[in-house]
Amino acid sequence: MTARISKHTAAGTVVLVVRGVLDMPATPEFAREVFVAVEELTARQLLIIDLRELDGLPSEGERVLGEAAELCEAHGVECYLVVRPDDFPAVRNGVGDNQAARVIANNGRRDRPSTEDRSPPPRGDRASFFLQQRRSADGDVRLLVFGEIDVDTAGELALVLHDAVMRRTARAVTVDLGGVTFLDSAGVRALLHAHALAAAGGIAVRVVHPGQSVSKALRITGVHALLTEPDPGTTD
Repeated sequence: MTARISKHTAAGTVVLVVRGVLDMPATPEFAREVFVAVEELTARQLLIIDLRELDGLPSEGERVLGEAAELCEAHGVECYLVVRPDDFPAVRNGVGDNQAARVIANNGRRDRPSTEDRSPPPRGDRASFFLQQRRSADGDVRLLVFGEIDVDTAGELALVLHDAVMRRTARAVTVDLGGVTFLDSAGVRALLHAHALAAAGGIAVRVVHPGQSVSKALRITGVHALLTEPDPGTTD
């Protein structure tokens, strides 16, 4: 089936979800959606292209992904392409050595998100970016984040938060940044994207346990009060 494309926009981030086969009939629409998205964004903002529901990627699809990466690079937009591991080589081939696009391999489809609960990295290895997702009995999500949230990892955080919000099964999504050692503007945008998207659906997104450096980054960007609210599960 020729690809269908849906779009979600919030807080300086655009997410394009591609389902089906990105073949010749689908490439004009895809190129148009990418162009419109990039025109909406400014330098250093995020475009996430979710390809986890692709059913096929012929050469025409590889080519148009490469063109999308080039367009992002020309406009200074940060581009993340999220794929299933099996599709990683083809997508990486399409993007080539473009430095504006980062390809992320992720097993979970949007309708079957990964709920794997692994142990965090050793205390002395916080630089290794790591996400741990937990879901309560009533469906609320708690996301534990470890390591550095920067331009190389913000896309993965944004994607996980986007999925958690768009499933519409949680009343609240809590982001625990107690294990985060660094947060830059790309990470702040990922958090704001989730907050804005959630607010439109009546879902609360809150940040808890930010360390000193993370709190400083949130205050400098003027979003500390917006994102940090009392954690309903703690008294600190």
